[in-house]
Amino acid sequence: GPSSFFYENRGAAFPRVGPASGATQVQIFSANSFEACTQGYVCSFTHPATNASLYSSPASPSSTSAIVCTTPDWGSVFPSEFATVTVHRNISVVHLPSINNIKFEFDFSEYVVAAQTTPLTAPASGGTVVSLWGGAFHFGPGSTRSYECRFASAESSVTAPVTVRSQNQIECTLPLWPWKAQTVSLTVERFNSTQMQDAVDFTLTPTVLALNASSGPAGGGPALRVDGAGFSTDATSLYVCVFRVGAIIVRAEPVPAVSPLTIVCLLPPWGDTVIESRTLLTLELNGSPTVEAGHFFDFYAIWTTVHPTQVVATGGDLLTVTGSGFNIAF
Repeated sequence: GPSSFFYENRGAAFPRVGPASGATQVQIFSANSFEACTQGYVCSFTHPATNASLYSSPASPSSTSAIVCTTPDWGSVFPSEFATVTVHRNISVVHLPSINNIKFEFDFSEYVVAAQTTPLTAPASGGTVVSLWGGAFHFGPGSTRSYECRFASAESSVTAPVTVRSQNQIECTLPLWPWKAQTVSLTVERFNSTQMQDAVDFTLTPTVLALNASSGPAGGGPALRVDGAGFSTDATSLYVCVFRVGAIIVRAEPVPAVSPLTIVCLLPPWGDTVIESRTLLTLELNGSPTVEAGHFFDFYAIWTTVHPTQVVATGGDLLTVTGSGFNIAF
């Protein structure tokens, strides 16, 4: 925008940017330019392409050098834009020419209404379409302005391009969040430009995407890799792979996450107490359920020893086979 000083008396105005929804109080300073009057003053905000204007409510000066104008609801009429602002003495509905050549630009920015964002929580693995409502978005043929969503924590952030559905609605698809699941700040920005107001608290949750195996021996032992997103790698965070079928629950030993995307647990000895089964995998974090994985894992019966190891060829010897998960209902 132009310089903060807009004429020889070194007048200034701030802030010079605000949401197109209006209600931003703009302080205008201009030495010895204002006087007390019952009608007060108004600011006109003029659209550059159409020369149409919206007006603030009448305001009385706080001194001979200062006045405060409240921005109108620009977004209900126009998309985001720089508006030319002039100050007028207000006489009923007749607006006289601007006084003392006070003129500056105010950047009406697009805005997001945080309470109308859906959803407000999603898996850290990404892929969820987030719909945001607000106003003054540039939309339709000829629009050259683009936007992006930014999901940010204190340490990291990811961005996603925005699809503009209307002047009042935009959408973006949550990308993979490759760090610990947490509540982050969701903001919308003009691409390579300014951030809009009204950040949204957006909660990312841990999720399981795949297992590196769908089955394993009922005796336990082999490592099972759990791929997902949002796992905590804090020193105090320990995960437990929990396998269940009906009321039967068997837990693996607690392990730390290898990374925010991977956990590796050792299969517990399922078959020491029950027969081979199809189980449902869930995860616990420090003793509390954290992820309903929704992935099935099959424990199959396995034998470990045979006694005796030598028998006569004519048969008749009794062989004892030990192992895990044998179905004694056969």
